[in-house]
Amino acid sequence: MQFLPYAIGVFLLTPFIIWAGLYAVMPGPKWGVTDAPLTASLLLVSLPLVAYHSLAGLAYVANSMAGRSGETAPVWGPARRFSQAMAPLTLVLTIAASMWIMQTGEGAASVAGVALVGLVMAGVRVVAQSGRPVSHWLTRPAALLLAPPRQAGRLLLAVPFIGQMLREIAHDPHRAGPWVMFNLALALTLLVWLFGFGALVVLAMLSIPAVFCAILMFCTE
Repeated sequence: MQFLPYAIGVFLLTPFIIWAGLYAVMPGPKWGVTDAPLTASLLLVSLPLVAYHSLAGLAYVANSMAGRSGETAPVWGPARRFSQAMAPLTLVLTIAASMWIMQTGEGAASVAGVALVGLVMAGVRVVAQSGRPVSHWLTRPAALLLAPPRQAGRLLLAVPFIGQMLREIAHDPHRAGPWVMFNLALALTLLVWLFGFGALVVLAMLSIPAVFCAILMFCTE
């Protein structure tokens, strides 16, 4: 009975299969395809990713019915081979979509964009099929990415005025923290008074890399 969840999944896809078949055989221009080749190409290279994740959901149920862990590869042989074929299929569709985009007269940037999206999606599936957790592939790149911010943090502690405030916060956050926040609020008010509300936009844009690095630090430590 391991194939039962997959049979149910295919049955639920029957309306979409019928619609796609009728759409393909109907004469005339194809709305959404011939008038938007770039969008159609991105959708084409994304189909194996959708199929892969749909199969993973069905495999979770099928593996559980077989008494196996749901997070592992599909136990049923045809489903496992279908899952393994999604990465090569993505590469084939990427080549076909890139050639089609080139024939429609789109620029080199569009061709490169479609190729890059296809390669990234194929790489994601290769990583997913390796069985290793995502953290295994992110730890080393994250460490290399966080090396410059950490060095910048050490340099910031060496600044006479700002570094002293940061050390006070680290030593006694309950006492120094409110006063530092009050001083920052006064400095922000002064910047808005001098340069207008555009200063808030600039500070918000500058805070994006800092927040990104903070998230990576929390995830990799």
